[in-house]
Parts: sequence; C-alpha cells; structure tokens
Amino acid sequence: MKLLLTLLALFPLCAHATVFDAADILPPNSGAVSGMGEIVLTDPTSEGIEGHARYGLNEDWNVGAIVGTGDKDKNFRLGGEGVFNLLPDWEKQLGLSFLGKVLYLRRFDTGGLQTQVGPMLHKRITGWNSLPANIQAGIFWELEARSGNFTSGSQIEVGSNFDIASAGRAYMATELGIRLARTDSYILVGLGFRLGDLEFSPRKEQHEGSLPSKKKGSGGSSKGDYSDEDFKK
Repeated sequence: MKLLLTLLALFPLCAHATVFDAADILPPNSGAVSGMGEIVLTDPTSEGIEGHARYGLNEDWNVGAIVGTGDKDKNFRLGGEGVFNLLPDWEKQLGLSFLGKVLYLRRFDTGGLQTQVGPMLHKRITGWNSLPANIQAGIFWELEARSGNFTSGSQIEVGSNFDIASAGRAYMATELGIRLARTDSYILVGLGFRLGDLEFSPRKEQHEGSLPSKKKGSGGSSKGDYSDEDFKK
C-alpha cells in the first residue's frame, strides 16, 4: 500500500473524468440516455454539463458515447467509454467491472486526448420508497496527451444511481470524486432514462396482404433484462 501511494504521489497534475451511470449495467440490446451537471471543487473551480448515450452490447460489455461542455480548463469534450462486467452483480456477490474511457478534451484554446481506466465495485440494492438503487466505488487512473506533453493522475470515486419511478425507466445519479495524487475533486448530479430493448435489424419487405410478425422465444427474457413488462410492474 505504501508503494502504491508513493507512486500515485509522483504523478503530475491531471484533470478528472467522471463515472456517472456507467455502473448501471444494461442488459444486451437495451439502451439508456442521460445528462448530468458537474462542479469541480479544486482550484480552479469550474462547472460543466455532459450527455451520455449507452448500449448493452452483450452480457459482458456496455458501450457509450459522451458529449459535453464547460468553462475554464475543461471545455468541449467528445468521446466514448466501454464497461467490461467481469463479475455480475448476483444476489450475494458484489459486481466487479472495469471502465475504460477516451475523450477529446479542449482546455482554453488547445485540444488533447484523455484516457481513463480502472476497476469499480457495484451493488444493486433496495433504495428509498422501496425502489431499486445502485451504489458503486472505484479507483481510476488517467493519462492525458496535450501539445506533445503527457500528464497522469488518479482518483477515488463513490456514487449511486437510483430509480425515481416505479416503472423502472427514470433514474437519478449522484457522484463524488475524491482527489488522490494531484487530480480534481468534484461532485455531480444527473438524470437518466432507460429505453428498454432496441431493435437494429434491417427492415424486411412484406408480401402484399401479409402482416409483419415477431417470433417469441419459449424461454423469455434472460435474467436481468429490462422489458416493457418489467417497466409496468
């Protein structure tokens, strides 16, 4: 532990990158959209907003797109993220996932490339008003390339997202980033909306007089999938 803290203390200053709702693991072929506002607490303080679009690629991978803007040293940003769910959040087991993120980040009048990677623990519990909630914590390392220079840093993140409607679609997220080895501390609050199953199959031509049909599997949805019936419960 002493060796780890010593190495982290040697890292030069680097800005933070948020986790937000990445630990809310989506079932395959389902999506979500969300937005959040953040406040950087360390000097120089700043404010920003971000929009996220996420998709459950399969049982192991979630992917997402990010776009946002802000003031001072964290202006326009655009990029993507991937979440690898190594250990699913089962009944008596914490979920363990790894988050990777790449952002084009513009500071004042220069652009740079920022990457973030690290593990996070997450667990879905029963929250307020008996609605589901997800809590997470992780440690993340960052590397930023700008104008031929490289800077690195690390931080601890703790946060939660919790359903705000019994239908299971709308949720709220909060997060605290704790400065560790010369990064930024921050807080954020956001809202999201789960879209349920998404269909991307090409449209097939229908014969005249026939009606489109959809076959249903006898096994139903796999465990953890969101469906319209789930949202009506």
